[in-house]
Amino acid sequence: MLATLADAASARLAGPEDEEALVAMVRRMHADPEWGLRDWEGKPFPFCEERVRERIKAATVKQRNAADAGSACIGVVGAPGHLLGSVYLRRQEPELSGGRYIEEVWNWVAPEHRRGDASQLLLNFAITLADECQLTLVSAARMYENAGRARFLQKRIGRPVSSVFAYNATAGTV
Repeated sequence: MLATLADAASARLAGPEDEEALVAMVRRMHADPEWGLRDWEGKPFPFCEERVRERIKAATVKQRNAADAGSACIGVVGAPGHLLGSVYLRRQEPELSGGRYIEEVWNWVAPEHRRGDASQLLLNFAITLADECQLTLVSAARMYENAGRARFLQKRIGRPVSSVFAYNATAGTV
């Protein structure tokens, strides 16, 4: 179901009740030509609902008996079943360090809500989490490959510290 702007008063922590709406949102995000990474032929990578559900449960079901329990969360804007957008955040460790940072796996707002405050609310959610955890937030425009997303991040976070390159892959838009 479509959400309304009234649902966008703030971002909140997603729970198990948001699973179906999140799966639908990720399916839609995956089909967005400006978002998804493409393979060497320019085709989108296949959507894997089972993997999507695993990732969502890793971020929304806190008492699961799994090695990654408690290492991820999802912030959403909208009421359960009526989501405007979401941000998936997970704790990561650099390959050659024992340090930790928070990685933004995705931050996506439905196209019909991109002129509203949903993107800012989700970014604020991510920044608040990073501040509370006293960890660096790594937010990349790598999956979006559009100048608008890069400008949005630079204006709100600051200058980028690196770029992401993918050999033998085609971005959604160039």
